[in-house]
Amino acid sequence: MKLKDFNTLDFFKICSLIFFIALTFSSCEKKIAYKEIEKDKGVFLSGKLIPDSHFLGDQKCKECHQDQFKKWEGSHHDKAMQVADSVSILGKFNNKKFTSQGVTSLFFKKGKDFYVNTEGPDGKNHDYKIVYTFGITPLQQYIVQFPDGHYQCLRTAWDSVKNKWFDLYPDFKVVHSEWLHWSRGGLNWNNMCADCHSTNVRKNYDEKTHSYDTEFAIINVNCEACHGPGKQHVTDVETMGEK
Repeated sequence: MKLKDFNTLDFFKICSLIFFIALTFSSCEKKIAYKEIEKDKGVFLSGKLIPDSHFLGDQKCKECHQDQFKKWEGSHHDKAMQVADSVSILGKFNNKKFTSQGVTSLFFKKGKDFYVNTEGPDGKNHDYKIVYTFGITPLQQYIVQFPDGHYQCLRTAWDSVKNKWFDLYPDFKVVHSEWLHWSRGGLNWNNMCADCHSTNVRKNYDEKTHSYDTEFAIINVNCEACHGPGKQHVTDVETMGEK
């Protein structure tokens, strides 16, 4: 082909062909990588809150890395997610009312348990038990359990610096039927939050039933969240010590 015969249309066709080939190879690589990950499910055998045989937990790391453990303990990573109780919860649940965008929420206690009465997915107020906390400062969020394994993060959070309740979206009206409502997809813990707040998370979403059986090896962000499961590391160190 002579240069004078090489017009804009030809150039477009060639570019399209190159893009198609690149996209094809890219897609194949992604599929292969996904299959390889799926083959080795050994690291995902843990139940909720129970470290499996590969993820050993921060106490095991502490045995050899005490200085690093001290810097991590009490940090944002350590407090990324906690079981809700009188120690972990910072917010005031002393029958405190908070109103925003026409919705009034009441934060209160039943015995040792913490609750909020607020607007649900049907537009009516219901009592919801707080089961987990998220973070410590400058704010702390609260998580409640819904049917079918769904966990939802409240739209109202606790300002741990100014010590008051506040709306995450104070100027944004959300109708209870919308995806952005706290009880729906926008603030769903399983899909939107879990990966960054816990270690070794598996969403385990069932599309047919729209349900979750989400699991994690460790509830917070511990050493192994960045360094990987510690079992092989500990085994190698112990083996070297025996020689």
